[in-house]
Amino acid sequence: MNSCMEERRCCPQCHSSIVKGGSSDKAEPPPQSPRTISILGLFELSVGARPRPDGRSELAAARLAVSHVNRRNLLPGYALTLVTNDTKCDPGVGVDRLIHALYAPRAARMLMLL
Repeated sequence: MNSCMEERRCCPQCHSSIVKGGSSDKAEPPPQSPRTISILGLFELSVGARPRPDGRSELAAARLAVSHVNRRNLLPGYALTLVTNDTKCDPGVGVDRLIHALYAPRAARMLMLL
């Protein structure tokens, strides 16, 4: 709380108020670090052993979106992280990567899928 005067109405019927000035009696709690939300991104970055050009741009767009959300503080108290995997344009590999990501031990829970 800053040093300027603050007035709060306790009860609109009786219009009593509490006036506080100076420093507050209670110390404000220290700011907490943001909670992490992990987003799993399954991208087609390659076709077999060959790189897939569109996959790199899709990954770059997802990274940019996550950085915009974090920088603009669109989810106050939370920070997004992007966990990426290459599906190699193969549905079997994609399912394997999904299952592995869901059951791998992590400090933060996996919440969203891209």
